[in-house]
Amino acid sequence: MPIGTSKTGVLGGGVVPGGSETFNSSGNFFVPAGVTKINITGKGASGSAGNAGAAGEIGAGGAGGNGGNSHAFNCCSYKVKRNAAPGGTGGASGNPGQSGNTGTAGAASVAIGTTMPGGSGGAGGTGGSTGTAGNVGNNGTTATGYQSTGTGGGGGTGAASGGGGSSGAGAQHFTPCGFVGQSSGGTGGGGGGSSNPGTAGAGNHAGGAGSMAPAGNTGGGRGGYGSYTSAFSTCLTGSNSITGISANSPGGGGGGGGGGSSASSCNGFFSGGGGGGGGGSGSGGSNGNAGSPGQAANPTTANCVAVTPASNHSITSNGSVVISWDPQ
Repeated sequence: MPIGTSKTGVLGGGVVPGGSETFNSSGNFFVPAGVTKINITGKGASGSAGNAGAAGEIGAGGAGGNGGNSHAFNCCSYKVKRNAAPGGTGGASGNPGQSGNTGTAGAASVAIGTTMPGGSGGAGGTGGSTGTAGNVGNNGTTATGYQSTGTGGGGGTGAASGGGGSSGAGAQHFTPCGFVGQSSGGTGGGGGGSSNPGTAGAGNHAGGAGSMAPAGNTGGGRGGYGSYTSAFSTCLTGSNSITGISANSPGGGGGGGGGGSSASSCNGFFSGGGGGGGGGSGSGGSNGNAGSPGQAANPTTANCVAVTPASNHSITSNGSVVISWDPQ
């Protein structure tokens, strides 16, 4: 409701004393009899605060490590070799958070043809940063020597770590008809997911290839299994190693690649490389920042506004409005 302060001024040459009326809310102003000029000072409401910025999205996932290679035998014509496979790619990074919207300006006050604007809205908060990327899985080690196996690479760290790769395996057998060499590359570890880590590669055996290592949920890629080779006299067999599976959603870690293997029927030599470690998953982004407070309105003044004595006027006050008049 308007607050009448009714300041009675010193009578000048006129017969109407000076005065004022304050409106902290909307109401009506009745012009006193004999008053023809008034002064208006007021302001609108303060602006609203800006909206907070959005959180940043997940960071990139680490790629899976490559499988380790096996030794290349030179001592015998009866030999077989299968190369190691690479790791899968990590999931892409998300986007930084978007900035919040600017707050709305405060509602204006209006009195007898004079508009008194409200304060400006606060600036929107800045968006959060993208999360930290997961680390790449370590490569499986290469097997060196005539009867050798490489170790599996460790999983990459991250919000959820990738699983480690398994070591290569090999065996030498002697039969009345000659030596048998058998070897398998290690299995790559599964890539880390957004919720849980990847599984370590299962230990292979010399008699055949293993199975793919499960990935972490959600988004990680499975680890590829290693190759298998066997050499007995002129009977040379082998299967290829499997590439680690790439992450299937942003931020997931890639699966580690399977290790290579080689075998020779000369003395039953064998060599199996280690599987690559799975990549770690990316971490979530940071929260957005709060918006700035809205600004208070600046006063607006209009002097010597002509009015009709004894007239009635509707006043819209969203902040404060003061109407005053001098002795007249």
